Amino acid sequence: DCILDLTVSAAFDAGMRTVPWNPETRYLPIECKPRTERGKLPVLMAVAECQLGSNPRYAPTLVDTYCSTFLWDCTRRLGCEVPHWVSPAGAPSAAGEIGARELNANGMATWLRGHGVDNGWMACTEEHARETVEAGNVVIVVWENTRGPHGHCAVMVDRGHVAQAGTVCSERMPLHTAFGNRTPEFYVHL
Repeated sequence: DCILDLTVSAAFDAGMRTVPWNPETRYLPIECKPRTERGKLPVLMAVAECQLGSNPRYAPTLVDTYCSTFLWDCTRRLGCEVPHWVSPAGAPSAAGEIGARELNANGMATWLRGHGVDNGWMACTEEHARETVEAGNVVIVVWENTRGPHGHCAVMVDRGHVAQAGTVCSERMPLHTAFGNRTPEFYVHL
């Protein structure tokens, strides 16, 4: 079971985790026991535990969205973390560690290209992503905005849908709705 940090207690209601939230601590990691099992059900459970529809951690503000925070949280739950904080050398770091920098979706796309393979992430085609997510592998989708500071990222939940935090937070959104006419990159965790 996951909690935000040691100072926040989790309440359980019918097996679902709810966490009192302070938006000022969005940059802190959730603490959880990563899942070791693979399959579609663990991915769907990790997405559900994030409570995209009601968790203020991912709620958009007038100027920001939190897709990178969601991707970080969900991949931590699945034992294949895409870090939100990295050292100057690109290694996952603790939040706020001296020298560490926080990654947004653009930073995560760059990190995956440079460090993903060393952390179990393999770039793949969209068709391979669609096939491998159906086989129960963890698949993520990232788009780097080369014209601006923020891109987008999401977790694939089936052949044609992703879970995402953004201007709309959803546990199951059509891939083409989440990314529009953009050309995202696909990664599978091995």
